[in-house]
Amino acid sequence: MSLVAALVGGGRAIIANRQLTRVVGTWGMWITGEWAFLVVLSVTAFDRGGTAAVAVVGVIRLIPGALAGPLVSFTVDRVSRVRVLVGVLLSWTVLVALAPAALSIGSLAGLYVIVGVASITSTLLRPAVSALIPQVVDRPEELAAANSTYSLLEAGGSLIGPLLAGALVSGAGTTARYLVVAAVFAIAALLAGGIRTDFKPSEHVRRAGWRRVVEPLLGFGSLLGPRRLRVVVAVIMAQAATRGALNVLVIVAAVRLLHSGLSSTGVLFAAVGAGGLIGAVLTMTLSGQRPALPFVVGMSMWGLPLILIAAHPTSLFAWFGLALIGIGNSVGDVSGLTLMHRLIPDHLLGRSFGAFWALAAAASAVGSLVAPALVNAFGIRSAILVVGATMLTAALLSWFSVRHIDIDLAVDDHHIEVLRHCALLAPLTRIAVEQLARHARTVEIAAGSTVIREGQTGETFYVVDAGQLDASVAGALLRTLSDGDCFGEIAALNHTPRTATVTARAPSRLLALDGQDFVHAVTARGPAEQAARQMISDRTTHGAAHPT
Repeated sequence: MSLVAALVGGGRAIIANRQLTRVVGTWGMWITGEWAFLVVLSVTAFDRGGTAAVAVVGVIRLIPGALAGPLVSFTVDRVSRVRVLVGVLLSWTVLVALAPAALSIGSLAGLYVIVGVASITSTLLRPAVSALIPQVVDRPEELAAANSTYSLLEAGGSLIGPLLAGALVSGAGTTARYLVVAAVFAIAALLAGGIRTDFKPSEHVRRAGWRRVVEPLLGFGSLLGPRRLRVVVAVIMAQAATRGALNVLVIVAAVRLLHSGLSSTGVLFAAVGAGGLIGAVLTMTLSGQRPALPFVVGMSMWGLPLILIAAHPTSLFAWFGLALIGIGNSVGDVSGLTLMHRLIPDHLLGRSFGAFWALAAAASAVGSLVAPALVNAFGIRSAILVVGATMLTAALLSWFSVRHIDIDLAVDDHHIEVLRHCALLAPLTRIAVEQLARHARTVEIAAGSTVIREGQTGETFYVVDAGQLDASVAGALLRTLSDGDCFGEIAALNHTPRTATVTARAPSRLLALDGQDFVHAVTARGPAEQAARQMISDRTTHGAAHPT
C-alpha cells in the first residue's frame, strides 16, 4: 500500500466515524493541555522555588498516579468510559484554574496539592481513551488506523502544547497562563461529552472476600498472563525506562558532550516530537500488516540511534538520531497498543491499561534515577552507549517470542462467520467476535448424544456450526436447531440450571464459548444484551423455554 493511499484511507476511516473522531480529538486536546500545563508549571516552580521545586513537582506529578493507577483504573470497566473521560477533564479544568489562587498564599504547598490530585485523577484518562477506541471501531484495520491517529495527535500535542506554553510565558501573567490552559481542558471535556456509544459496563462476576479486594489488580494478570503479551509489555517497559533515562541524558549531553548549552535542549527534545509525527504518518501503512515485525523494529529504533550518537557525538547527528527515536516510538507504540487491544478482553481493558500506564510511569522513574548514576560512573558518552545497547538487545531478543504472536492473533474466518450468524452475537463488532472466536472450542457431537441436560448446572454457550439438534423439556420436543442457531444463553446470563435438554438428531458440529466470555461480550453492548433478554423473554413467555 502506498503512503498516499494509506493516508487517504486512514483519514477517511477516522472522518467517517464521528465517534472515533471525537475520541481521538479529545486525546489530542488532552495531550496539548497536559504539555502546556507541564511547561507553565515548571516555569512557576522554578521562579518560586528554583531547581529543587522543579524536582518536587516532577515527583508529585509521577508517583501518586503510578501508585493509584492500578487501584482506581478498574472503575473504567465498571462505569461509562465516556463519563470517566468527561469527569477527569472537568476535574483538570477546575484544578488548573485554581492554581493561581493556590499560589496567592505565597507558598508552593497549595500548588503541590493540586498537582498531586491531578496526578491521581489523570490515571483514569489514558485507560479510558485506550479502552474507548475499540468500542467505537468495528474492524482490526480501523483499530490500527485509530491507534495511528492516536500516536499522530500525541506527537502533535507534544509540539503544540510547549509552543502554546512558551507563548503564554512570554506574553501573559501567571493567572492568564493557567486560565488559558484550563480552557483547553474545558474544550476537551465538551468534545468528550459528545461521544455516543452503545457499549456499557458488562455484567461482572460477583466476588467475595479477598477476591473482591484484589479485583482492581486483575489488570496486571491480563498484562502478564499470556506469555507473548508478557514479552511485549516487558519490551515496552524497557522503552519507558529508556525514555526516562533519555530525559536526563539529553540535558547532560547538551552541556558536556555537544557543548551547545542548555538552550539547545528544547531543539533536541523537539526532534523526538518531529520524528513522532513522521512515524505516526508512516504507521498508517500498517493497518493491514502483521504487527510483530513493526513492533520489534520500532522498539529497536529506541536503542540503535543512541549507539550511533555515542559513536558520533555531534549536534546534527544527535538531532537526527533523536528524530529516528521519535519515528520508532510511533511505530512501536501503535503496534504494541494494537496487540493489546486485540488480545485483552474488553471488560478488562480499563484496569489493564491502568496497570500498564502505572508500570510505564514506574519504569520511566527508574530510568531517570539510573541515568545520573551511569553518567557519574562511566561518563556521558558511555552512559548513552549502555542505555542504547541495553534497549536494542531487549528489542532484538523479543523477536524470538513476538514473531509467533501472529499465532495468538490468528482466527478461523469460518468460526467468525458462524458466530456472526448467531442472532445474539450479530450486534457485536468484528473485533469482539474475533476475541470470542479465538477462545471458541469446536465440539463434535455424534447422533443421539446429549449436549446439555435439563436441570443440570453449566454456563457454556453453544452455536451450531453444522448439523441438527432437538431441544426438549420433560421429553416434549420444543424445536429443532440447525446451522446458526444458538443455545445456552439462559443459564449463562441468569446463572440458573439448564432449562432444557439438547440432543443431536444427526452428527453435528458446535462452537462452544465459556459462559463468562459470552456474558462479558453480550452485556457490554446494549443491542446484543437487548436481543438476548428479548429472546429469553419470548421463549419463556410462550412456554417454549429455549435450551440453556
